[in-house]
Amino acid sequence: MKKRFLLGLVVLLTMGLSAQVTYTVTVPEGTNACYIAGDMTSWSHQEMNRVDATHYTITIATANETQKYKYCSGPNWAYEEKQADCSGAVADRTYAANDVVACWAAVYVPSAPKQDVVIKVKVPETWTTPKIHFWGDKSSTWPGENMVQVGEWWVYTFEQINIVNIIFNNGLGAQTSNITNVSASTCYQVNADNSYQAISCEPVVAGRIYTVKVPAGTKDCYIAGDFQSPYPNWGQIRMDQVNDSVYTTTISNATGAEGYKYCSGPSWDYVEKQANCADDVPNRTYASDDVVACWAQVFDPLSTSVSGAPDAHTLVYTDGSVIRVRVDSKTTAAVYSLQGVLLQQAEFSSNHEFSGLSKGVYIVKLNGVSSKVLLK
Repeated sequence: MKKRFLLGLVVLLTMGLSAQVTYTVTVPEGTNACYIAGDMTSWSHQEMNRVDATHYTITIATANETQKYKYCSGPNWAYEEKQADCSGAVADRTYAANDVVACWAAVYVPSAPKQDVVIKVKVPETWTTPKIHFWGDKSSTWPGENMVQVGEWWVYTFEQINIVNIIFNNGLGAQTSNITNVSASTCYQVNADNSYQAISCEPVVAGRIYTVKVPAGTKDCYIAGDFQSPYPNWGQIRMDQVNDSVYTTTISNATGAEGYKYCSGPSWDYVEKQANCADDVPNRTYASDDVVACWAQVFDPLSTSVSGAPDAHTLVYTDGSVIRVRVDSKTTAAVYSLQGVLLQQAEFSSNHEFSGLSKGVYIVKLNGVSSKVLLK
């Protein structure tokens, strides 16, 4: 009798583990399809039967109630279920007779046409060959596939997809967070801290025309900013005069992102001021029609040129066809054209001369101070 009881118990347990299971789920409005994936499907996606707009069901003959599973609105993990905030991950489910999905990562549209999606990214210099890991309509194994360098971009093309999730990484431990629901060609920038942002795919147009209206009585005008070589970085660049009140110049490699200020002369002694002629003006951001309200002082080009032999206080002077600089400690001096182009630069600890220059007017920058010199 005891043996018969034990045998019956084993049969009942075996039947309970192998009996078919019916899964029923309530889904958000707007759902077009519903799939289930779990232990019973080897985690492949199996389409469920639609009951009505917000209910789906399926019976799986080989399932049992101990197996884990999840729901998706489409045939891959790009469409998996999410928490009510639509971002938090949902843990693997255990069987319940009536499940509820709060939100989808993305809503699958069966009729949506597939298209090629091109991903471009700019990465830190320390990333030699970036990789892209992805899952969704296409999937890769970690750490993903190598991207191909095309000019300044690293590029990967997905052929004929609707949606994909991606991670950029260098294959050596550095990686971005998940970039989800990518359904169109997109360009990205990965930063040194592995954060990322979508950026414009259009090339940065270099070169900006700076135009400024100046106060009456202005005799010269310079611009100084965070410009790149061959322009001096925060060194004064002489502008071209349009009329008595307007000056202009073109910085051929400026992007518009640089900070800058105007000066009435070739040093910061002549920097622009607020309308009260006392308060500093913050660094400007690019505008095509700037206005200067006041100068710290007005530069007079005809009275401030340096030439001839020096006195005891002169550091920069001319001697025939050379520019001489007198110092008694290590320093760097540079000679610029009036257009702000660097012509010569040297580091020295005693007297130094700049030679090989044609006749004309030059700007010499020494210890942060600019002087205008004339070679005759």
